[in-house]
Amino acid sequence: RRAFDLFSVSAWVLAVDGLLVAGLARLLFQGGGRGDPIGRLLVVGLVAAGLLAFSVSQVLRLARRRRGEPSA
Repeated sequence: RRAFDLFSVSAWVLAVDGLLVAGLARLLFQGGGRGDPIGRLLVVGLVAAGLLAFSVSQVLRLARRRRGEPSA
């Protein structure tokens, strides 16, 4: 059984989150789409915050499960 490395899992998850947020920002801002740029920036920020919160909760759940603690 391979050792569980929380640092590398966290780094991979953060990299994927960054790529997803960058893709969303490019999708919203590339080509000068309609709408307010501040509103589009707000959408990117809210999606990034939600995605990061979800990712952190999943990494913590995985870490607890690997240590044998009950998840809340």
